[in-house]
Amino acid sequence: MWRLYTPGSDSTAVAAVAGHVNSIAVERDGWVVCVQPPAESVVRLVRVSGTGHSTIGPVIPQLPRGHGNPYLAGDPLRLVRGVDVAFVEPDLTIRDDGEQLGRSQFHGGQLGHFAWSIGHPPDGTSSAGWWPLSGPVTYERGEQFWLFTIYDATTLTPLTSVPVIATSPSVAIDDVGRILVIARGIQVLRHDDPVLRWPVELDISAMLDDSMSGEQQR
Repeated sequence: MWRLYTPGSDSTAVAAVAGHVNSIAVERDGWVVCVQPPAESVVRLVRVSGTGHSTIGPVIPQLPRGHGNPYLAGDPLRLVRGVDVAFVEPDLTIRDDGEQLGRSQFHGGQLGHFAWSIGHPPDGTSSAGWWPLSGPVTYERGEQFWLFTIYDATTLTPLTSVPVIATSPSVAIDDVGRILVIARGIQVLRHDDPVLRWPVELDISAMLDDSMSGEQQR
């Protein structure tokens, strides 16, 4: 059983399935949830409405070519695991048209009008070449980092990729298009930032100080 919380209202019980919630995506006026039942190599998708009504989809075997945690991303909505990409159907089954990412990714998700993923930075030596980068690049190979990639939600074309120090970051986007990534603090970037440029760290302390100063001046 899950619970749906709405500001100013009591929580609502939501019928669900047991398992680990790998990913949640917004769909019109509700959500689609990707659940991995314990000790099983399958997933189930659950659609939840804004009123708390749930529709539990059938068992979906893991897609055959990839590995890693399955997640939901894109518009139209896809279920992604490793390199495998399948379209989510209205009945919460999937349609595998053979679409693939260029390289296996650890995890990812929906991000407003974009999608995101996290994975190893390429070095050009594998069959995937330099994907998701457009071609050969040079970068310092000092401290280990991982590659955070932003995609066009419709085509899943990579738009930019930046280094972050996190393998499973929490990610959000605000109403002015800033992408916020929790990775050793809160890092800020945009979908059109230069490739491999480190994000800017958001100075939360300074923001709080400015807010308190503003309140005191009123």
